Amino acid sequence: AGLLRTASCEPEIIPDPEAALNRALLLARGGTLLITGSFYLCGELRERWYSKEQVVLQQTSWPV
Repeated sequence: AGLLRTASCEPEIIPDPEAALNRALLLARGGTLLITGSFYLCGELRERWYSKEQVVLQQTSWPV
């Protein structure tokens, strides 16, 4: 958050990952969205697009 402020950007801090993702998708307006954080966070949010079953069956973190 501090680095964003030095670049004249005001961050929004939303503790709930799903709520934060919904807000980010709204702000992205269909554009590209980069999710950063722990593997746990990214894995949790990945489930919005890919089920755990797809990940296991295709043996990849990001199924096609």
